[in-house]
Amino acid sequence: MANNNIVQINLLIDNLKAKFIPNKKLMTSISEEMHASVMNEFHTHGSGSGGWQPLKTSTLKQKRKRGLAEAILQAQGNLLRSVQSSSTENKAVVSTNLGYASIHHFGGVISIAARTRTLFHRTDRKGNLLKQKGNENLLVFAKKSHKNKSAYTFGQKNYGITIPARPFMVLTDTYRGNIINIIQKHITSSIS
Repeated sequence: MANNNIVQINLLIDNLKAKFIPNKKLMTSISEEMHASVMNEFHTHGSGSGGWQPLKTSTLKQKRKRGLAEAILQAQGNLLRSVQSSSTENKAVVSTNLGYASIHHFGGVISIAARTRTLFHRTDRKGNLLKQKGNENLLVFAKKSHKNKSAYTFGQKNYGITIPARPFMVLTDTYRGNIINIIQKHITSSIS
């Protein structure tokens, strides 16, 4: 049954709708299999969709420096935790409510507009810039509200951040087969 696809699953479900009353237990079982497929994609780094592009060395360094998990799409685990399954008598659903989920799934470019930024450095009463203790090459930053400060404004060009596609909302052949088996068992038990 490795060649079964979502169309066949939908046909089986439509046949059930025609023959039987809505069934919450069946839809819950289906949504649980769909959820398990998505969780498996996270744990196997997209093996069901051909594997995810590995993280860049610079991204790994940044994650290590910030103390974040090095697993792909799991820096703090928010995306993984956001994936939920639900069902009604007529519907099985797996979804996420995070706005950034789609760019990770489909890939794309995040455009950052050009802008100016202002940094404030602390000064003494005479207007001399204060240096950090232990490193005379570094200045001391100041808040906007600080009395003695010097402002430095600079421009930043627009740029884009390319996010590669890492499909995680995937129903793999294994879980697709499991769903078909669940539906077939339900049909068999309903007919008996």
